[in-house]
Amino acid sequence: MKTPQWLCMFLCMILCSASVNAEQKEVFGDADIHFIVLSSMDLDADIAAKYGLSRGSSKGFINISAISNEPPHTPFSIKVVAEVTNLLGQVETVSLREIRESIARYSVGSFSFSPEETIRFRFEVTFEDGRVYQFRHAQKMYVEE
Repeated sequence: MKTPQWLCMFLCMILCSASVNAEQKEVFGDADIHFIVLSSMDLDADIAAKYGLSRGSSKGFINISAISNEPPHTPFSIKVVAEVTNLLGQVETVSLREIRESIARYSVGSFSFSPEETIRFRFEVTFEDGRVYQFRHAQKMYVEE
């Protein structure tokens, strides 16, 4: 049986990231919003190229997906905008783009950061039915060599 590509990419991102210690999830009504923020250097070069993602020692990567928290746990189509704020208060707005593979849907985007900088994120997730959910996250980013 062939393993779906989306599952391979998702597992690769999680297994390749030493900074992921716990599940990062927000619950919004009937949806579980899963997210991961990591250095883009943790992405396999071929995967990054396939999805047009920038890799670099000071580039970060965001992946967000929303799935039903009721069986059969179907994915939601979402639009995501992230405000990324550095320690100087400079704000970068990142519009994540949706990737669809088979039944999987996830939104990805990249941002810039400085070495050992704690970045603050404000995510706005809009569902197809018009519901909007906002949440915040902060994470220290490290430059990969």
